[in-house]
Amino acid sequence: MKTVEFTKKHNYGGVPFATDDRLECPDDRAALLVKAGVAKEVSGRDAGEELTGNGKRNFTPKTSPSASGEKPSKRD
Repeated sequence: MKTVEFTKKHNYGGVPFATDDRLECPDDRAALLVKAGVAKEVSGRDAGEELTGNGKRNFTPKTSPSASGEKPSKRD
């Protein structure tokens, strides 16, 4: 697993990532993102990442509603 930092806005796996967002992904995926010019390889985690119970990293991109403090609307 490698950590990449996006250098451009990018939609990865249906999730929009902003510039400077970080993601931990498999080595081959990281290489593809770097080769495409949308990310650079970095080391370690930042404050937006946390380990989940299964040992995988859970990341909330800066562009998500939960990251901006907005609460999702409830449907009746």
